[in-house]
Amino acid sequence: MKKEDEIKLISIFQETFKIEDHEYIKSLKRENYLKWDSLAVVSIIASISNSFSIEIDPNDFEFFISYELIRSYIEKKIY
Repeated sequence: MKKEDEIKLISIFQETFKIEDHEYIKSLKRENYLKWDSLAVVSIIASISNSFSIEIDPNDFEFFISYELIRSYIEKKIY
């Protein structure tokens, strides 16, 4: 992933979860972070769709369970 895209994704997580630590963000998983609820998922999906100008199919929502899976998903969609 390009550096500027990584920065955009980290910014989305910072805004959604109010976390500043980039390394911590990169290790986030829905299963071990209580604030990662269904509303957070909707917020992340909307922000990613808008920031990266991609359409996200509802069938792909299953990928929105960790920073790394989301990062991989975006890479596949834009590169």
